[in-house]
Amino acid sequence: MLNNASQLIERNINRFLAVKSLLVMGPPADDLINILPDVGIVTTTDIVAYEYMRSKNNHHGRVLFQEAAKVAAGEELYEAVLIFMPKSKDELRYRLLNAHALLREKGNIFLVGAKKEGIASADKVMATLGGKVLKVDSARHCTLWVTQPLKTAKPFSIADWESVYRAHVSDVTFDVCNIPGVFAHKHIDIGTEFLLQSIAPKVADFKGEWLDFACGAGVIAAFMVKTNPRLLMTGVDSSALAVYCARRTFELMGAKGNFLASDGFDNVSERRFDGIVTNPPFHTGIDTDYSITEAFIQKSKKMLKKNGQLFMVANNFLDYDEQLRQVFGNVETIAANTKFNIYMCVNN
Repeated sequence: MLNNASQLIERNINRFLAVKSLLVMGPPADDLINILPDVGIVTTTDIVAYEYMRSKNNHHGRVLFQEAAKVAAGEELYEAVLIFMPKSKDELRYRLLNAHALLREKGNIFLVGAKKEGIASADKVMATLGGKVLKVDSARHCTLWVTQPLKTAKPFSIADWESVYRAHVSDVTFDVCNIPGVFAHKHIDIGTEFLLQSIAPKVADFKGEWLDFACGAGVIAAFMVKTNPRLLMTGVDSSALAVYCARRTFELMGAKGNFLASDGFDNVSERRFDGIVTNPPFHTGIDTDYSITEAFIQKSKKMLKKNGQLFMVANNFLDYDEQLRQVFGNVETIAANTKFNIYMCVNN
């Protein structure tokens, strides 16, 4: 099964079959890998897409999961790079310069995406590489662009894209590392801030091992450890870039934490925690997707030790109260405002 952007690539597959060395960056979790030429690397920073493609890979190309900055570093350059449109223009600039650094002289960079992702104006960003930007094809509300950069590529370093902002929550101050594409870039999300303000009086009494689920840049985990240094924090996120930022956030604090990429609880499934704190996602890319949080709720109780606690923030128009009650048998709304509810459950 192919999503709309991948169908556009399939429609133009002869362009890519003629390429002798191809790098594909950020494809969706679909079956595109099995129609791509077996002449290069497919890379993603999304572990969900990685696991799906790896399960469907019939020896067509190599699938890598890691920060894009590390793809093929110091190895071969590519005749062409195909980028799938990321969530923001800042992330697109990041991906384009990464791709340019991995491109052979006179190589081509292709960009594909949907109209709702902003692909229609992405040519202006591509034009900053100095070459003409041409529309290859449009179909199914998607567009495929191509450019041959004329400017000389600069060495790419993920560190050049790091930004650090200072967070202030309930008299707690800490620095947060972020890069384009990571949740709440350059600021704390208002739902996360409300969650932390609501649990702040309780954190000093927490003990043991806690999990920051969908950790992003590590804001929740950083607040917890800054407030209570005795806590042992683990963070999981589906994005390799988020995990990178969370680790850097803890480095900036001089604190220890364990951050790893995981599809839900998959990579911590054998562990049990004294508590879980989360602002769970309800988007996949730019599309609304409640399945991630619903799966989290269904599995969260078994991830907690006896009397372990769960704290979760959610938009108040979502019916997570009832879903939590069905799993835990108890749920308390410990704080609420016009946008969010903060829920607490105990694994009795």
